[in-house]
Amino acid sequence: MPHPTAIHAVSTTDGAKIRALDGLRGLAALIVVVSHYSNETHLWNSLLGAGAGQTGVMIFFLLSGFLMTYLHIREPFTASSVRQYALRRFARVYPLFALAALLPLVLLRLHFPGQVAMQEINSVPEYFRQIGLIDRGALVFWTIRVELLFYAVFIGIWWLHSRLGRDWTTAALLLAALVLLRAHNYTFRIEFFEKVHYFLFGLLTALAWRKVQPITNRAFSFASLALLAAFPLTYPQVWVALWHHVPIPHNDVLLVSWRSDLVALLLIAQFNFLLREGRWAAAILSSPVVRWLGKVSYSIYLLHYFLLFEVLWLLPERLGHVIRFSVFFCLALLVSELSNRFAELPLQRLVLSFANRIAWPEARPNAVPQPANGD
Repeated sequence: MPHPTAIHAVSTTDGAKIRALDGLRGLAALIVVVSHYSNETHLWNSLLGAGAGQTGVMIFFLLSGFLMTYLHIREPFTASSVRQYALRRFARVYPLFALAALLPLVLLRLHFPGQVAMQEINSVPEYFRQIGLIDRGALVFWTIRVELLFYAVFIGIWWLHSRLGRDWTTAALLLAALVLLRAHNYTFRIEFFEKVHYFLFGLLTALAWRKVQPITNRAFSFASLALLAAFPLTYPQVWVALWHHVPIPHNDVLLVSWRSDLVALLLIAQFNFLLREGRWAAAILSSPVVRWLGKVSYSIYLLHYFLLFEVLWLLPERLGHVIRFSVFFCLALLVSELSNRFAELPLQRLVLSFANRIAWPEARPNAVPQPANGD
């Protein structure tokens, strides 16, 4: 999940260095959207689906771990700073999730033709189990519980770092945690422990971030472009195609993306190269269109599935993939822009304003933290 983080809260100077991460978040959302379309239509034998969307979620988790650390790990660990952090994170993720989880119930009651695919939340009790984070999560909603758990765990990491006082000691403990998770092959009864390593990869990257300046060397820029184009190499079905469709056991490391060391190494390399590259890849990811995708990526992520079901129901297969996907994608972008403008950001401001009045009744109205896009 995608996942929603605070790029725009970075200072102006540092923000200029990493603004391409907005575009990377947009790219992650695009990977998820294309993957789900491929799954539902079997486009190219689901070459771009069948688990490919996991790459987008991994990128979201990397970004989340990086940005939470980059923005907060060096702040003083006080009750006030933790409270502000928790409020911002909750306001950024939860309100739109609670609203989006209501859509299946609404669409079912309105008898939309694509309702067959929405049966996972078909009653009021199931809705409250979803937003109460009791159930795993239907459709893409499973990532919300994982993301919020990481936000809570990060408070502990933040506290630990404030006590240790050194980046390298915090990094050493996190590396030890990664070794322990890898020793269990990322298989745990609690799903959070199967996914948390990507947050930790992002966190470790952030601890080293200030040590390295953006690199404008031409060879490095070529390598970054090559890695940017290599994201499909993390897709399970692409691995199968590269192996000439030779059957690979389902538990093989190449097919289980979350447990694959090769996928992890490739994504970490891609993330770090793109983070430090200061020319061509940065220009692509920093372009207005790609950054706009990043701005509305959370709405795209939460809402696209509902639009996909309806578009595929209403548009016959004979129209072809170009028309069907174009209609679906344009509709998803339009709805996501409207959602971001009239639901996502207003809900953030409402929650922050209300929480500020409850927690700090003496605070001035203009002291309410205003969420920027992506924060």
